[in-house]
Amino acid sequence: MMVASGGELVIGNFSDQNGTQSYMEVVGEWILQHRSSEQLTALAMHCDIDPGHIRIGEEAEGVNLFLHIRKPEVIAP
Repeated sequence: MMVASGGELVIGNFSDQNGTQSYMEVVGEWILQHRSSEQLTALAMHCDIDPGHIRIGEEAEGVNLFLHIRKPEVIAP
């Protein structure tokens, strides 16, 4: 998948603060890799993403985190 110049890639992940994690695993047999904001940031930085292009968002309940990576805009000559 390619991200256009000036575009944004958004990756969702359940927060390690998810209060229903046990329920999801026991009842739903849904085993997920829960991460913190810091872990998502570290993941992006491990891929050599400039920290200035990384932002972490979340929905109102704070259960779902969103790693936003902005691709710098390249202006053609």
